[in-house]
Amino acid sequence: MAIDSPVDAVEKQFPEHSDTRLDLVLSAGELTLPFATPLLEFVKLITGHFSSSGREERMRAFLALLRDQEKLLDTLGNRYDKLQVRVEELAEALEVAAWADANAPNDSKRDRYLKILGNAARSEDRIQDLAAFIHDVEVLGEEDIEVLKVLNLVMNKPSDTALATHGKFHPSHFIQRREELALQIAQALGQPTYSPNNAIPFSHEEGYSICARLQGFGLAHEVQLSAREVPVGDYCFRPSKRGLMLLRLIGEAVPHWHNYFPLKPKPSATSPT
Repeated sequence: MAIDSPVDAVEKQFPEHSDTRLDLVLSAGELTLPFATPLLEFVKLITGHFSSSGREERMRAFLALLRDQEKLLDTLGNRYDKLQVRVEELAEALEVAAWADANAPNDSKRDRYLKILGNAARSEDRIQDLAAFIHDVEVLGEEDIEVLKVLNLVMNKPSDTALATHGKFHPSHFIQRREELALQIAQALGQPTYSPNNAIPFSHEEGYSICARLQGFGLAHEVQLSAREVPVGDYCFRPSKRGLMLLRLIGEAVPHWHNYFPLKPKPSATSPT
């Protein structure tokens, strides 16, 4: 009986051994290709990543870094009564982060997982749904995070004293910075932004797409403009409070933090009547 599915054909070769070493799947022809060395390196990497022992080793290393680098246990022991995140939510987020790091190793994301957990335990501000921030970092790419940083840099400047004075901004405050925003995002993405005599404006489409994706995660809000030309039309976004919280958790400076997240007044002591 013929096997029609290529997947079924491969699985037929390894019916009993789901843990089969991936280097055994390579054929002699593949080993003689001109670029066999990177091919073997690739197979070595994914073999280690998919093996149960490789996942366990990385998970142990993650927990060790959380203990020694982020001092999580010390923090919990010393300020348990001051925690602004529920212990159950912290434990859930830790489990999500450890599994995400073990199953899809990425050192940049691992560093952010560790910072989120450590900074959440030390936070003076209430944090809810901590595991959701771990999921955000797991799914978002490096360019997404860099653009979120640019939104904070351009749309939340330390010199924005109007926010500190009045507690709010008019949309025009952000709209007047749209050209600076587009330029800095393009530079962060490595796009060429210079053209002789500005005859051909640089594309804004890439930056707009990433900002729109951040908005889908609740990390940014679009400031409405008129209909935009594609692919060079203006666009305008600002970081949301949730986006600012994520930046703070991964260790970024966030100007005007307490204007976005006011400190709750401590209850005053009253003498008995």
